[in-house]
Amino acid sequence: MAWGGPVLLAVLIGYLVGAIPSGVIVSRALAGRDPREVGSGHTGGLNTARTIGAAGFFLAGVPDAIKGVAALVLVRQFVTTDPWASAAAGVAAVAGHCWPVYIGFSGGMGISVLSGLMLFLSPLVVPVVVALWAALRFTVIRHTPRSVALAALATGPVAWLLNASPPVIALGAAGGLVLFLRHLGDWHRIYRRSVREGHEETPNPSQALVEKSISPQSGPSARG
Repeated sequence: MAWGGPVLLAVLIGYLVGAIPSGVIVSRALAGRDPREVGSGHTGGLNTARTIGAAGFFLAGVPDAIKGVAALVLVRQFVTTDPWASAAAGVAAVAGHCWPVYIGFSGGMGISVLSGLMLFLSPLVVPVVVALWAALRFTVIRHTPRSVALAALATGPVAWLLNASPPVIALGAAGGLVLFLRHLGDWHRIYRRSVREGHEETPNPSQALVEKSISPQSGPSARG
Protein backbone atom coordinates (compact mmCIF):
# COMPACT_ATOMS: atom_id res chain seq x y z
CA MET A 1 0.00 0.00 0.00
CA ALA A 2 1.30 3.44 -0.93
CA TRP A 3 0.86 5.96 1.86
CA GLY A 4 -0.20 8.72 -0.48
CA GLY A 5 -3.17 11.01 -1.00
CA PRO A 6 -5.97 8.41 -0.63
CA VAL A 7 -4.69 7.20 2.73
CA LEU A 8 -4.19 10.72 4.04
CA LEU A 9 -7.71 11.60 2.90
CA ALA A 10 -9.02 8.46 4.61
CA VAL A 11 -7.32 9.51 7.86
CA LEU A 12 -8.78 13.01 7.59
CA ILE A 13 -12.29 11.68 6.98
CA GLY A 14 -11.95 9.23 9.84
CA TYR A 15 -10.78 11.91 12.25
CA LEU A 16 -13.44 14.48 11.31
CA VAL A 17 -16.27 11.94 11.54
CA GLY A 18 -14.96 10.47 14.78
CA ALA A 19 -14.62 13.94 16.28
CA ILE A 20 -18.36 14.65 16.04
CA PRO A 21 -19.25 15.13 19.75
CA SER A 22 -22.43 13.09 20.08
CA GLY A 23 -22.61 13.44 23.86
CA VAL A 24 -22.28 17.22 23.78
CA ILE A 25 -24.87 17.55 21.00
CA VAL A 26 -27.39 15.32 22.79
CA SER A 27 -26.84 16.91 26.21
CA ARG A 28 -27.17 20.45 24.96
CA ALA A 29 -30.22 19.64 22.86
CA LEU A 30 -32.13 17.81 25.59
CA ALA A 31 -30.92 19.44 28.79
CA GLY A 32 -29.00 22.58 27.85
CA ARG A 33 -25.96 21.18 29.66
CA ASP A 34 -22.45 20.16 28.70
CA PRO A 35 -21.24 16.71 29.86
CA ARG A 36 -17.73 18.13 30.22
CA GLU A 37 -19.01 20.05 33.24
CA VAL A 38 -20.38 16.94 34.97
CA GLY A 39 -18.89 13.82 36.55
CA SER A 40 -15.71 12.69 34.83
CA GLY A 41 -15.78 15.56 32.35
CA HIS A 42 -15.77 13.17 29.37
CA THR A 43 -18.28 13.26 26.51
CA GLY A 44 -19.09 9.57 26.12
CA GLY A 45 -22.31 7.73 26.82
CA LEU A 46 -21.66 7.07 30.51
CA ASN A 47 -21.03 10.69 31.40
CA THR A 48 -23.86 11.83 29.14
CA ALA A 49 -26.10 9.59 31.26
CA ARG A 50 -24.94 11.54 34.31
CA THR A 51 -25.98 14.70 32.49
CA ILE A 52 -29.43 13.85 31.11
CA GLY A 53 -30.34 10.48 32.66
CA ALA A 54 -30.01 6.84 31.68
CA ALA A 55 -31.24 7.43 28.12
CA GLY A 56 -28.13 9.50 27.52
CA PHE A 57 -26.02 6.35 27.59
CA PHE A 58 -27.76 5.11 24.45
CA LEU A 59 -28.42 8.46 22.81
CA ALA A 60 -24.71 9.24 22.86
CA GLY A 61 -23.20 5.74 22.94
CA VAL A 62 -24.97 4.38 19.87
CA PRO A 63 -24.00 7.28 17.57
CA ASP A 64 -20.46 7.01 18.92
CA ALA A 65 -20.37 3.32 18.04
CA ILE A 66 -21.62 4.10 14.54
CA LYS A 67 -19.14 6.91 13.83
CA GLY A 68 -16.17 4.69 13.13
CA VAL A 69 -18.19 2.41 10.86
CA ALA A 70 -19.58 5.45 9.04
CA ALA A 71 -16.05 6.68 8.42
CA LEU A 72 -15.07 3.30 6.95
CA VAL A 73 -18.11 3.27 4.67
CA LEU A 74 -17.38 6.80 3.44
CA VAL A 75 -13.77 5.94 2.70
CA ARG A 76 -14.67 2.75 0.86
CA GLN A 77 -17.42 4.46 -1.11
CA PHE A 78 -15.71 7.69 -2.11
CA VAL A 79 -11.94 7.34 -1.61
CA THR A 80 -10.50 3.83 -1.91
CA THR A 81 -11.33 0.22 -1.20
CA ASP A 82 -7.84 -0.44 0.15
CA PRO A 83 -8.40 -2.22 3.51
CA TRP A 84 -5.32 -0.57 4.99
CA ALA A 85 -6.77 2.85 4.25
CA SER A 86 -9.98 1.77 5.97
CA ALA A 87 -7.97 0.63 8.98
CA ALA A 88 -6.19 3.98 9.11
CA ALA A 89 -9.55 5.76 8.94
CA GLY A 90 -10.83 3.64 11.81
CA VAL A 91 -7.89 4.47 14.05
CA ALA A 92 -8.28 8.14 13.15
CA ALA A 93 -11.97 7.96 14.10
CA VAL A 94 -11.07 6.62 17.54
CA ALA A 95 -8.52 9.40 17.99
CA GLY A 96 -11.02 11.98 16.77
CA HIS A 97 -13.52 10.88 19.39
CA CYS A 98 -10.90 11.14 22.12
CA TRP A 99 -9.47 14.50 20.99
CA PRO A 100 -12.16 16.24 18.89
CA VAL A 101 -11.17 19.42 17.09
CA TYR A 102 -14.74 20.77 17.25
CA ILE A 103 -14.79 21.18 21.05
CA GLY A 104 -11.23 21.95 22.01
CA PHE A 105 -9.77 18.42 21.88
CA SER A 106 -11.57 17.28 25.05
CA GLY A 107 -13.78 14.31 24.19
CA GLY A 108 -14.66 10.78 25.19
CA MET A 109 -12.60 7.71 25.95
CA GLY A 110 -12.94 5.94 22.59
CA ILE A 111 -14.46 2.71 23.87
CA SER A 112 -17.72 2.91 21.91
CA VAL A 113 -16.00 3.86 18.66
CA LEU A 114 -13.45 1.03 18.77
CA SER A 115 -16.12 -1.44 19.90
CA GLY A 116 -18.36 -0.46 17.00
CA LEU A 117 -15.51 -0.90 14.54
CA MET A 118 -14.56 -4.33 15.85
CA LEU A 119 -18.17 -5.49 15.94
CA PHE A 120 -18.41 -4.50 12.29
CA LEU A 121 -15.10 -6.04 11.19
CA SER A 122 -14.48 -8.96 13.57
CA PRO A 123 -17.41 -9.37 15.98
CA LEU A 124 -15.95 -12.08 18.23
CA VAL A 125 -13.13 -9.80 19.33
CA VAL A 126 -15.45 -7.66 21.41
CA PRO A 127 -16.85 -10.28 23.84
CA VAL A 128 -13.35 -11.70 24.39
CA VAL A 129 -11.91 -8.28 25.24
CA VAL A 130 -14.93 -7.47 27.42
CA ALA A 131 -14.41 -10.73 29.32
CA LEU A 132 -10.75 -9.82 29.83
CA TRP A 133 -11.76 -6.37 31.08
CA ALA A 134 -14.25 -7.90 33.53
CA ALA A 135 -11.61 -10.26 34.88
CA LEU A 136 -9.20 -7.37 35.41
CA ARG A 137 -11.81 -5.01 36.81
CA PHE A 138 -13.49 -7.32 39.29
CA THR A 139 -10.72 -9.69 40.38
CA VAL A 140 -7.29 -8.15 39.83
CA ILE A 141 -7.09 -4.37 39.39
CA ARG A 142 -10.50 -3.19 40.67
CA HIS A 143 -10.07 0.19 38.99
CA THR A 144 -12.07 1.01 35.87
CA PRO A 145 -9.70 3.19 33.79
CA ARG A 146 -6.70 0.95 34.47
CA SER A 147 -8.59 -2.21 33.59
CA VAL A 148 -9.99 -0.65 30.41
CA ALA A 149 -6.56 0.64 29.39
CA LEU A 150 -4.92 -2.76 29.80
CA ALA A 151 -7.76 -4.72 28.22
CA ALA A 152 -7.72 -2.36 25.23
CA LEU A 153 -4.12 -3.33 24.51
CA ALA A 154 -5.33 -6.90 23.97
CA THR A 155 -7.62 -5.94 21.07
CA GLY A 156 -4.99 -6.51 18.38
CA PRO A 157 -3.66 -9.79 19.80
CA VAL A 158 -7.20 -11.12 20.25
CA ALA A 159 -8.01 -10.22 16.63
CA TRP A 160 -4.89 -12.11 15.58
CA LEU A 161 -5.86 -15.17 17.62
CA LEU A 162 -9.26 -15.11 15.94
CA ASN A 163 -7.66 -15.05 12.48
CA ALA A 164 -8.78 -11.57 11.52
CA SER A 165 -7.19 -9.98 8.47
CA PRO A 166 -3.92 -8.06 8.94
CA PRO A 167 -5.58 -4.63 8.48
CA VAL A 168 -8.17 -5.48 11.14
CA ILE A 169 -5.44 -6.71 13.49
CA ALA A 170 -3.56 -3.46 12.93
CA LEU A 171 -6.72 -1.45 13.54
CA GLY A 172 -7.35 -3.31 16.79
CA ALA A 173 -3.76 -2.88 17.96
CA ALA A 174 -3.50 0.81 17.06
CA GLY A 175 -7.00 1.61 18.28
CA GLY A 176 -6.28 -0.19 21.54
CA LEU A 177 -3.12 1.85 21.95
CA VAL A 178 -5.14 5.06 21.47
CA LEU A 179 -7.52 3.92 24.23
CA PHE A 180 -4.60 3.09 26.50
CA LEU A 181 -3.09 6.55 26.02
CA ARG A 182 -6.47 8.23 26.51
CA HIS A 183 -7.03 6.43 29.81
CA LEU A 184 -3.66 7.37 31.24
CA GLY A 185 -5.15 10.69 32.31
CA ASP A 186 -7.55 8.79 34.59
CA TRP A 187 -4.96 6.29 35.82
CA HIS A 188 -4.89 7.83 39.30
CA ARG A 189 -8.53 8.94 39.42
CA ILE A 190 -10.06 8.19 42.80
CA TYR A 191 -13.59 6.81 42.70
CA ARG A 192 -16.12 6.91 45.48
CA ARG A 193 -19.07 4.59 45.76
CA SER A 194 -22.57 5.98 45.93
CA VAL A 195 -24.39 4.43 48.90
CA ARG A 196 -27.80 5.07 47.38
CA GLU A 197 -27.04 4.02 43.81
CA GLY A 198 -24.33 1.42 44.41
CA HIS A 199 -21.98 2.42 41.61
CA GLU A 200 -18.78 4.31 41.07
CA GLU A 201 -18.95 8.07 40.84
CA THR A 202 -16.38 10.69 40.01
CA PRO A 203 -16.64 14.17 41.49
CA ASN A 204 -17.30 17.14 39.25
CA PRO A 205 -13.87 18.40 38.09
CA SER A 206 -14.45 21.91 39.41
CA GLN A 207 -15.67 20.53 42.75
CA ALA A 208 -12.56 18.36 43.01
CA LEU A 209 -10.34 21.38 42.44
CA VAL A 210 -12.14 23.31 45.16
CA GLU A 211 -11.81 20.42 47.61
CA LYS A 212 -8.13 20.05 46.79
CA SER A 213 -7.51 23.76 47.36
CA ILE A 214 -9.20 23.58 50.76
CA SER A 215 -7.24 20.59 51.99
CA PRO A 216 -3.72 19.48 51.10
CA GLN A 217 -4.78 15.87 51.51
CA SER A 218 -6.21 13.86 48.65
CA GLY A 219 -8.03 10.56 48.66
CA PRO A 220 -11.36 9.09 49.69
CA SER A 221 -11.18 10.46 53.24
CA ALA A 222 -10.58 13.97 52.01
CA ARG A 223 -13.55 13.77 49.70
CA GLY A 224 -15.90 12.60 52.41
